[in-house]
Amino acid sequence: MKKLVALFAATLFTAQASALSTDYKFVGVDATTATNVCLIAAESGFSAAQKAAKEDQNYDLYDLEATSCNGVNIKRFAKKFQQKAAPVESTKVIYKFKALDNTEATQVCAIAAEQGIKQARQVAGSDANLISCNGKSLTRFARQYKNS
Repeated sequence: MKKLVALFAATLFTAQASALSTDYKFVGVDATTATNVCLIAAESGFSAAQKAAKEDQNYDLYDLEATSCNGVNIKRFAKKFQQKAAPVESTKVIYKFKALDNTEATQVCAIAAEQGIKQARQVAGSDANLISCNGKSLTRFARQYKNS
């Protein structure tokens, strides 16, 4: 009896796990335009289905709006089954500047990166346009690395 209960519990657990799975594989029953549009809507979204419908000469946007996929309006069907990409987390790169020497140009570049172009120009004076930092103009260097 215990074996039977354990087997039943294992079967139930497996059935629940497969029911919760969101990996769908869509297969068309026929090769009609409506079926193909439904498959595209499920896999790529409604806008992709619209694009596919426009490409077919015998299928217009009115037909698309009237299309039902598995008994559901195509827009709802697309929303329900479309694979949504996981949001991409952006990472902010933080630069740490280390002056390799004590020349005025190096110090001005460090100030440009840490405090901005205005402070760097105040320190450099009229030479600000002549200074390049890591092969870039002082202004471009400051824009790229300020607050990084």
